[in-house]
Amino acid sequence: MNSPPPSYDLVNEVISRTRIRGTQDDSIPDEVNQWWEEDAAKLTKYPVDPHWIDLDIVRGWMDTCVSTHGFSCWPLNGLDCIPLWLIDVELLCLVPAFPHHRYLALSYVWGNVESSETTLANLEAMQLPGAMSHLNTDISIPKTISHAIGFVKAIGERFLWVDRFCICQDDEEAKSAQINNMGDIYNNALVTIVAASGWDANHGLRGIKGVTEPRNLSPNMGDDYVKSLQPQSSIWYSRGWTFQELCMSKRKLMFHYQAVIWECGSHVWHEAHGCQNTPEIPRPLRITPWSSNEILNTGALLRGHLKLYYRLVNSYNSRNLSYAADASRAFAGVASVLTKRVLPGGFIWGIPVDLFHAALLWIPREPMKRRYPERAAGLDPPSWSWLGWQGRIRDDNWLSFNYHGESDVWQTLISNLEPESEWWYMNRSNEMELEPLRPLDPQTNAALFSPCLTVRAQVGTLAVISGKPFINTSLESRVLRLPNRAQSISKCGILLGDVSETEIEEGTEIECMILSSSKGAIVPFLRYDEMFSFEKTYYNFLWIRREGDLAYRRGIGRVVKSLWDKYIGNDIQTIRLA
Repeated sequence: MNSPPPSYDLVNEVISRTRIRGTQDDSIPDEVNQWWEEDAAKLTKYPVDPHWIDLDIVRGWMDTCVSTHGFSCWPLNGLDCIPLWLIDVELLCLVPAFPHHRYLALSYVWGNVESSETTLANLEAMQLPGAMSHLNTDISIPKTISHAIGFVKAIGERFLWVDRFCICQDDEEAKSAQINNMGDIYNNALVTIVAASGWDANHGLRGIKGVTEPRNLSPNMGDDYVKSLQPQSSIWYSRGWTFQELCMSKRKLMFHYQAVIWECGSHVWHEAHGCQNTPEIPRPLRITPWSSNEILNTGALLRGHLKLYYRLVNSYNSRNLSYAADASRAFAGVASVLTKRVLPGGFIWGIPVDLFHAALLWIPREPMKRRYPERAAGLDPPSWSWLGWQGRIRDDNWLSFNYHGESDVWQTLISNLEPESEWWYMNRSNEMELEPLRPLDPQTNAALFSPCLTVRAQVGTLAVISGKPFINTSLESRVLRLPNRAQSISKCGILLGDVSETEIEEGTEIECMILSSSKGAIVPFLRYDEMFSFEKTYYNFLWIRREGDLAYRRGIGRVVKSLWDKYIGNDIQTIRLA
């Protein structure tokens, strides 16, 4: 009888090595080092097998969560859509999904792997027992998916959902519906298996005895083990399509480097700790560094807490997409859940219709990269939406410091904002106006609308006083004056959030389209400047650039309303904003 492979107490090894060195690895955040030194040191340490994951521990995590954690780990109400198909890991084929089925879902990085997929032509064959067996040479299954199938069977579960095979890839109607309901699918999964390592779907999992090759943990790896427990450093975490899976999965089991990590609404568990009640885990060691409950279980968004929405957008928009034209589809599952839970008006190209005029006022936090379709039939994501750009946006725009709690600020902004423009949908051919912008039917895929919207608004020009950023480089703020008139008025507004890095020459005139009006300090840093006081009413405008009969967003800003009305006039134009 073969003796079991040796086990090592890697956690104690990490702590002792850190203490012996007397210094800490700069690549490990201080809060992580402190947690391992102080809080984790109080826990009972279980030996960690260097070659094989203890599936009894994994099963214990799942059973403990399901049986004892209650509401914080339950699927969200109102997200009732289920998959069309599941993989039966016993029969190794597709089976129709029913509400009573208990299934796991797989989240992974696809990469450039060529493999089989479910199509209308092979759908019937995929339902034959053994269709997904390695013995069937007609079907090519990437290692990550094959290993996930074996893992689900090894822990005693029956069904697995994987997008590649459980969505019919050339059934456009069904595929669109399933992509829009991806948030529901992951929300309703028993557990989401996160394959966080590797550049593509052939990387596979590690350490599942009888299914995969062994992992290779070393007793001398020291702080590398700590690093392996930092999920946000994974390749998976950088991909745009995996964002909805991160947000909507109530329970996650991450295969990250050589370790496995459990996270649910109540706990984060690592192999060395079993099912102990662990102290508060520092953010770098969490799979999800923020709580979706703050956004999904309250009415905060409808009360004007745009900061929560912008945080969600930032987490998504800093990620990478292989195809820029997928920006809207990869966010569709999140948008669908937000529509069902808190924003019933729906979304149009990532902008919530219920908060449309306020959400248009997004400001870049950094220079942003324009998203253009790589495929000939692709649509340009619109310039007026953050979906048209890759990069982070500010979550503190329009804030002032004269408040008594964050909620008061955002409620005041929304309640004081008055639309000064009218908007219409366009059809996909950009040829006809459909109807005024309104809340969408929850089943409507707003991305089916053209990226162009027709806008009727005041238009005029302002001139840049300072060509370099006025406040700081991250805000990219430039002071504005009236063009060629009222020279005694030294300044009238400010340009915020130019999406590019280019320096604007002093005196450059920019074309502005008025969106809305609101009160409050123009930016917090200038709250003591008489021109930019709390008491004034400002127009919020888009800086636009014309190309033919279309206009594109270039930046955003604010101008004193009384000065605009007196010196610029009331030139109302109808513009097609792309």
